[in-house]
Amino acid sequence: MSIEENIFKKAAVIWDRLPGYGFVKDKDFWVYTRSFMKDEFKAVVKIDAKGNVSGNVCEADSGDVYLPLRLENMAIGFAGEVRAEYVKILEDIKTRCCRINRFIYPQTNRLTALIAAEYGDEPDFPWDRSPDSAVFRNPDNRKWYAL
Repeated sequence: MSIEENIFKKAAVIWDRLPGYGFVKDKDFWVYTRSFMKDEFKAVVKIDAKGNVSGNVCEADSGDVYLPLRLENMAIGFAGEVRAEYVKILEDIKTRCCRINRFIYPQTNRLTALIAAEYGDEPDFPWDRSPDSAVFRNPDNRKWYAL
């Protein structure tokens, strides 16, 4: 899973917030560009029509893609600093331009909303080893009626 996929896996883009944040429409994508680390690097973040987020970090002077960003074992030292700054940019975009869903899949979120509207019940997340898995319980006897 890419850095962007991991950060935005439970996020849904709020389209009308993108222009105010600085995104520009370019053909089939919304594109955001930002310099960071004393203008040594440039982050380019793209969001497609389905809300999928992708991006790259380039060296500002050469325009070359900064490849160590994608290598997990390079997450220390200078490359780790670049990666951490890029993650901060992505997290800020997520905070300001997205709605955070409880679950990854849209169908799961729709069912959760339906259960909340119909029965007033919210999901319970009982497992430490599987924090994204939930159950719905009958409020009277605490028995599960949905998993």
